[in-house]
Amino acid sequence: MVAALPLHFQPPVRRSATRRAAAGVEPVGGDLRFPIHGVSWAQYVALNDALGERSGVRVCYCEGTLELMSPGLLHEDKKTTIARLLELYALAHDLPLYGAGSMTYRKKPKERGAEPDECYYLGKATQRKPPHLAIEVAVSRSAIDKLSLYAGLGVLELWIWRDDRIDVFHLGAKGYRRATRSKLLPDLDIEELSAFVRRNDQVAAARAYWKKLQKKPNRTR
Repeated sequence: MVAALPLHFQPPVRRSATRRAAAGVEPVGGDLRFPIHGVSWAQYVALNDALGERSGVRVCYCEGTLELMSPGLLHEDKKTTIARLLELYALAHDLPLYGAGSMTYRKKPKERGAEPDECYYLGKATQRKPPHLAIEVAVSRSAIDKLSLYAGLGVLELWIWRDDRIDVFHLGAKGYRRATRSKLLPDLDIEELSAFVRRNDQVAAARAYWKKLQKKPNRTR
């Protein structure tokens, strides 16, 4: 049984553009976001478990604020393109990159829980530890500060796709610091990767990126 949520909670449902605007739901990129404030940890866990992985709704939680997000086509297109290209890079460089998709990771002492758009371990994956890399696509505005969210979860590196580019953040003692390159994948050209993600055709982008990778010397071997 799901613990009672605040009375102003409304479950995510598809609505017409007019009704979405009237309800204050941001339709940018086709995403539907429903922030709920004043939610306890127990309520978050109960709702998250009740929804499960098949709901199509992603849930994140940070210090009393819970957000339900139903991703749109633009959001899913970009996150899938990034994942495809990154995995091609790892394959070309013989890197042990293990994908964990939108795995739920929760940390009760920090009152945080997330389902990233994509996440990866550099080495064997385990749910006992946070992913080394989390990827978020920001084509619509979130009510939760993702830098604070993932820093509290202990994710070593965060990538955020926004404004047609990948922003990279490294975790330090005082939170995330923006960087121009990845620490986990130091030879990866982030600007080049972003340029391929900007292409509108996933398949064409993957083919072109793979072809370019084949022409470069592999410095990891």
